[in-house]
Amino acid sequence: MSAAIVIKISSIRPEGIDVSGQLSAEYIGLTKNDPLFFISPLDVKLKVERVDDTILAKVNVRGEFQSFCYRTLAEVKREWTENFTLDFFVSDYAEEIELDESIREEVILRIPMRVLSDEELAKEAPKSNNEDLESEDTYQPFAGLKDIEQ
Repeated sequence: MSAAIVIKISSIRPEGIDVSGQLSAEYIGLTKNDPLFFISPLDVKLKVERVDDTILAKVNVRGEFQSFCYRTLAEVKREWTENFTLDFFVSDYAEEIELDESIREEVILRIPMRVLSDEELAKEAPKSNNEDLESEDTYQPFAGLKDIEQ
């Protein structure tokens, strides 16, 4: 499964604490039968702070996934990094919070829906030549106004 990322609320200092852990690829729940799946454990780094009755966790997740190019169906392996913030309300009776499931949910929501190979990404890169932007084929609805005398 995975090593649980559990934080004791009493251990959160006023300046916050740094926590790190891993979530296994199996824990995320994506398998080789899915269009995209992780091929390495996800490294998780958190900066956790307490503000009144709220725990704020700034999360950095890093892993490697495998998928297929949306256009060419070529196999794609790519490193993936995502940053996000989680917040939890804590009651006076809570002793600890478990972050695994919340991180898992965010990862699933943030993975790319469509993956392109490096070659296809290069085709998508914007052209740096300004002449292409000012070609005669570009529709310019107010171009005729420059000929009007005042």
